[in-house]
Amino acid sequence: MAPVPHQGHSFEAVFAVMCGLTIVDSSNGAATVKGNWRDMPEGLARAVQEFADDVGRLHTPLAVLVALQNVSYCTVGVEVLGAWAMPRYFKDEITDWREGENLFFHPDVPRSFWPDYLKQFAEHGYSTLTLKARRTSVPFTFAEAARDESVSQAGWIFGFLRNHNIRDGLYCTYRAWAVVFISSKLLVLRLSERTFLAAAAQAAIGQIEEIVNSRRKRRRGKKVDTFDMTARELEVLQQRALLGSNAAIAKALDISLQTVDVHLRSARKKMKVQDTAIALLEAYKRGLIEY
Repeated sequence: MAPVPHQGHSFEAVFAVMCGLTIVDSSNGAATVKGNWRDMPEGLARAVQEFADDVGRLHTPLAVLVALQNVSYCTVGVEVLGAWAMPRYFKDEITDWREGENLFFHPDVPRSFWPDYLKQFAEHGYSTLTLKARRTSVPFTFAEAARDESVSQAGWIFGFLRNHNIRDGLYCTYRAWAVVFISSKLLVLRLSERTFLAAAAQAAIGQIEEIVNSRRKRRRGKKVDTFDMTARELEVLQQRALLGSNAAIAKALDISLQTVDVHLRSARKKMKVQDTAIALLEAYKRGLIEY
C-alpha cells in the first residue's frame, strides 16, 4: 500500500491510497493519481471523505483520536487505542514515550492501561506488536502477529490485552508513528475495510504530527507558564476538561473525591482564579491541557 501523503496534500491523494491506487509525487509537489476509485464501496468512500475534510480542522491529538474512533466504530465497528511515536532504535528506552507529548491514548482507555503496560515491559521487554511494526509498514491484525513465529518470544502482550478486554486489533504505522485500532472480538476485515482503516490512521497521524511539531516550535520560542502547578494538579485539570465531573475524575485516577477537590482548589489558587471553568480556559490557552 502506498503511503498517504502528509498534511497539505489534496483529499484526492488520501482517497486514492485508501482505494488502493498509485500516487506519484510530481516535481512541484502535486500528487498524480492513477486509477479509478469508483469501485470503492459508497459507505466507505463517504466516511473517509468526511474524515479527511474534518481532521485538518482539529487542534489537539485527543480530538483527532476521538474523531478517528467516531468514523472507525461507525464504519467498521472498531475502537481506537491511541497513537504514539515508534522507537527509532530498539536501544531506545520506552520511557522516551511521554504521554501527552509523543504518546496519546483515546479518552475511553482506562488510566491504568499505560502504568500496567510499563510494568509488563519492565519484565519482558518489547512486545510482539512493537517488534513486528518495526519490520513492516503493512497494517496487521493482532491475530496475524500472534502467528508470526519470528516474534513469538514477545507474546506476553496478548495476555495483557485480554486482561483489558482487547482480543484483536489493527496495527497501522506511517513514517515514525503508529495508530492502533482495537476490538473485543476477533477481527474479520474485508480488504476494503482494512485499507480504509489504514488510510484513516495515516490521515490522523499526519494531523497529530502537525500539532505536535507546532507545539514544539512554540515551546522553543517561549517559556510556558505552568503557574508552578504540580504534575498531579495538571493531571486533575486535564481530566476535568475531558471527563467533566469530579466523580469521574476520582474513578479514572483511583483517588477520592476529597483529593480531587484539593487539587482543583490548589490549581485555582495558583492561577489566581475563583472558577474552575476559568482555570480550564487559562490552562488550555497556555497549552497545558487539551480538549
